[in-house]
Amino acid sequence: LQDCRKIARRMLDGRDHVTGGLHSAFAADLLPQWEDGWLEPERESYRQLRLHVLEKMSERMAREGRFGRAVEAGLLAAAAAPLRESAHRAVIRALAAEGNRGEALDRYNALAAMLDRELGVEPSFRFEDVLVEANTNS
Repeated sequence: LQDCRKIARRMLDGRDHVTGGLHSAFAADLLPQWEDGWLEPERESYRQLRLHVLEKMSERMAREGRFGRAVEAGLLAAAAAPLRESAHRAVIRALAAEGNRGEALDRYNALAAMLDRELGVEPSFRFEDVLVEANTNS
């Protein structure tokens, strides 16, 4: 756990290069089968760190042209936190950067429907730039 935290912090600080093999290190929550209450604060702290790392991995890999890995990292984050807009933005940005505008817009529309259904809200204003990117990339 401590090694994962160190790697994660270096990646978030921009001091470590993102490698595709790290997906598995950040694919799961901390001890998900354990029900001990004392573990909850540590589990949530690690969960947040892991989600930020997956989103950052997605962004960096998309900039490097590693689109498959970028989408994969974003999807891992979105699956772990389905209502987390920043995870969905990472996926949509990677798809748009790859030139898959239709798929990017489909994912946005699916997210908008889920947010409306689950929370009665629309996606935040932060999606405006993402949608412009999706509509202009080819």
